[in-house]
Amino acid sequence: MNDFIRIDKYTVVKIEKYNGVFSLVEGWEGKGGDFKANWIKQPFGKEKIEKELPKKIKLGDAETARNTLAMLWKQCGGQTDNPNIPF
Repeated sequence: MNDFIRIDKYTVVKIEKYNGVFSLVEGWEGKGGDFKANWIKQPFGKEKIEKELPKKIKLGDAETARNTLAMLWKQCGGQTDNPNIPF
């Protein structure tokens, strides 16, 4: 079983955790069925040196990530009973 979610023919996403911070990472499926992240060039640091980084959206720590995903779910028409969502 793959640990990513297919969005369309070419796009897959998955949740990754690094240093306690969750992110939603966009990518594609490799020939072997593995996840391959899409990379983007982004200015970094005071000198604005371009670095290639995975294309991702930071969701925060576990609680913040759950609340963020629940808010997105609700904006898409889903129902939630989570009292911590600020709307």
